[in-house]
Amino acid sequence: MVREVILDTNFFLLPYQKKIDIFKLLDLVIEEQHRYVTGSSVLKELQTIARNKGKTGAAAKLGLKVFELHKDEIEVIESSGFVDSWIMRYASANNAIVCTNDKQLKNKLKEKGIKVITTKGNDWVGFV
Repeated sequence: MVREVILDTNFFLLPYQKKIDIFKLLDLVIEEQHRYVTGSSVLKELQTIARNKGKTGAAAKLGLKVFELHKDEIEVIESSGFVDSWIMRYASANNAIVCTNDKQLKNKLKEKGIKVITTKGNDWVGFV
């Protein structure tokens, strides 16, 4: 069975912020067969952030470019409402792994027994 791996908005910011290849690292960490998914609301959030000036805007712009480079590997699922709420619902319903650096979301997911991948330091990506 192929496991779905949900990419949160902040994971698309990592290539700029931490100078890492998220897909290369995730493929090393996730030992089971998997496929990447993200919500349409995640992409909308990235587009909104990309309008900002400074490092955060630059990170979102690069995140959108990374998405474009990997769009054949990422299924975009129609989503509405708050991104975190959608991630919680989708992960619960589909036994998905969630990639996020959002501390509150991470804690809520762990309380529900959902597997979470996060970063620590500049180049570490792994389960918490």
